[in-house]
Amino acid sequence: MTPPLAGYRVLDVAHLLPGELATMWLAFLGADVIKVEPPAQPAGGLAMPRERTNPYRAALNRHKRSVAINLKHPQGQALFHRLVRTADVLVEGFRPGVMARLGADYHTLQAINPRLIYCSISGYGQAGPYAHRPGHDNTYLALAGLLERNRGHDGRPHLLPVQLADVGGGTFPALVAILAALLARTVTGKGQYLDVAMLDGALAWTYLLLPLSQVLTWRRLAWAQAC
Repeated sequence: MTPPLAGYRVLDVAHLLPGELATMWLAFLGADVIKVEPPAQPAGGLAMPRERTNPYRAALNRHKRSVAINLKHPQGQALFHRLVRTADVLVEGFRPGVMARLGADYHTLQAINPRLIYCSISGYGQAGPYAHRPGHDNTYLALAGLLERNRGHDGRPHLLPVQLADVGGGTFPALVAILAALLARTVTGKGQYLDVAMLDGALAWTYLLLPLSQVLTWRRLAWAQAC
């Protein structure tokens, strides 16, 4: 049986868990995923040392090919642009503005390949007052109100043992958006830009908590008025 994404090429410039896990799932679906790494150590995160025996690297980069390209060098940028011409999807996970400094922002690459689907995964999205703030899985969970709901017997919020915002708020919303964009491209023939914010994705997990909170607030107000 031919995998559903056979024949599609994905460039993985994610360097952190949310994007690397998303591209791993695309590889599972049959896409040809090429991980683009710097010649030296990666930027950080779970893809830590580049040794192939590293368990985190092995867990997140199964079924991927890799190439080392220095995107800070003009020759490296030119080589990367050659890869972009053959790609269907690009996934990146830098802070807003970093890819533009590397000559690899959406507008630059769209001019090279108008069919490219470009997915940016960041903490707070590409615009707004929080766009350039640092963040972490627990930061997004706290801002979304999820940590407050995860209290222990001591009454204090407890950290979750998994990266819920990274995966549930970043990886899987990105996957849905990429697959939808590929489907849309079969009609329009054009690529598009996808802005995935992990805080937005984490907030979506509260879809049952938000109305419950509103009901409880109404009941408290009604009780206070009755007294």
